[in-house]
Amino acid sequence: AGELGWQHWGLALGVLRDMRRRGVQQDGATLCSCMSACERAQRWPQSLDLLSRSRDGGLPGSVVLCSNAINACSRGEHWPLAAEILRRMRCSRAGPNRITYNAAVAACGAAREGRLVEELMRAMQGSSLEPNAITFSAAMSASEWQRSSLLLETLCGRGVEVDAVARGTVTSSLGRGQRWQEALALSAGAEQERPAPDDAVLCALIGACAQGRQWELV
Repeated sequence: AGELGWQHWGLALGVLRDMRRRGVQQDGATLCSCMSACERAQRWPQSLDLLSRSRDGGLPGSVVLCSNAINACSRGEHWPLAAEILRRMRCSRAGPNRITYNAAVAACGAAREGRLVEELMRAMQGSSLEPNAITFSAAMSASEWQRSSLLLETLCGRGVEVDAVARGTVTSSLGRGQRWQEALALSAGAEQERPAPDDAVLCALIGACAQGRQWELV
């Protein structure tokens, strides 16, 4: 099952069923491979079923298994399920790590659940896990332009290199808030650090100017 790609998620599940019929022990690595295939194929119900079977079979709910399930829920736009998986992990001995928190923040961020994203970031820090650039980028996508700008300032203040994803996310947020001037200023500052802007940042900047009806700048 571990050698099958995500396009063959159905075949991977068939292999697992055959293993169960034959009484072959399914280890965590096998389940992780199948869950990863289901996640990338956006088959979140199957991922959750595998997670449930791993617990019923006595396998610990490992961080990797739970992270795969959260990612699957994120791809399927089912952020409440992702948040619930994380909540259960926090109540168990297999506590979440930074990767798991980032997956949950990304799921809630994609749904623009800003309040929940902030709660997750506070819980993350309460577990002695510092948010990284991935965490901040995911949180920015859920925030209004004021909060996104503040998160960007915090990230820069920590000396963390800000990538194109983070800048593009903040630029898009500024565009939604009709703050095209700030979007241009952010782009100008980025050009001083990197002469050739990333395509994602340029697209976000064009969108910000268009939403501000600054057609001559587009």
